Amino acid sequence: MLAGLKNHPAVWEMRRLPLWQNLRYDEAARHSMKRETDFYRQLLEGLPRGAVLDVGANSGSKTEIFRSMSDFVVAIEPTPRLVHALKNRFQYCRNIKILDCAVSSTNGTSLLHVFEGDDSYNTLAPEWASALRVPHTNRFGLALTSPEKIRVQTRTLAELVQEYGPIKYVKIDAEGYEYEIVSSLETPVPLISLEFNLPEFAGALNRSIEKLHSLSGLYRFNAAVTEPPMKLELSNWVPAEEMREHVNQSGWHYAELFARLAPA
Repeated sequence: MLAGLKNHPAVWEMRRLPLWQNLRYDEAARHSMKRETDFYRQLLEGLPRGAVLDVGANSGSKTEIFRSMSDFVVAIEPTPRLVHALKNRFQYCRNIKILDCAVSSTNGTSLLHVFEGDDSYNTLAPEWASALRVPHTNRFGLALTSPEKIRVQTRTLAELVQEYGPIKYVKIDAEGYEYEIVSSLETPVPLISLEFNLPEFAGALNRSIEKLHSLSGLYRFNAAVTEPPMKLELSNWVPAEEMREHVNQSGWHYAELFARLAPA
């Protein structure tokens, strides 16, 4: 009963009040939340008006940030219990739409690996799901229980960009499935980000850079190496080849790749 009350739409509205924030979080937590919000505000500043696609919205923490920085947010999430939570959280937010699906290279259906007790690792990538279950083969020390496999609807990023455009920013967090998502993109968007664990997905990161470069030679790249992101690692936004060199030589264990269109 208490859990249901905690996630009631009216309670979510109360949580957005400054008084609630001051009572709920200590100074360190509020400072961290402010730094993340400021990071995205600076990142999106100056972009053309449009919608944000939050691919892999999970519980909606980033959707919450994006809703004040864009005309419209499409929060895309395939995990049923998270979809239910998102609909409660944003029931009274008119500029947010919740899509109950995954994003993939094709329209259709696919198997989602759902980890009981830790939805942050849910993935369409079977190899990644298997690796996460064996503590000695992944550097996270995880030994997650065997995931439940559920069939979910998939849509392509190209289709979503066409349907909800103009788009100002696409955020992709899909636990090892990022390249498959971006591979369908047919037209460049002003800003896009994709998360990668390294070195496991270094190849997928490099393929994603190449894919975006093929869409537009005007893309310039940067990266954040913490989650949540607090700052960009490079002092300047760099071309595709230079970004690949940074990734291959950096020794980063994690990177959120950002690609931004430079003025023509």
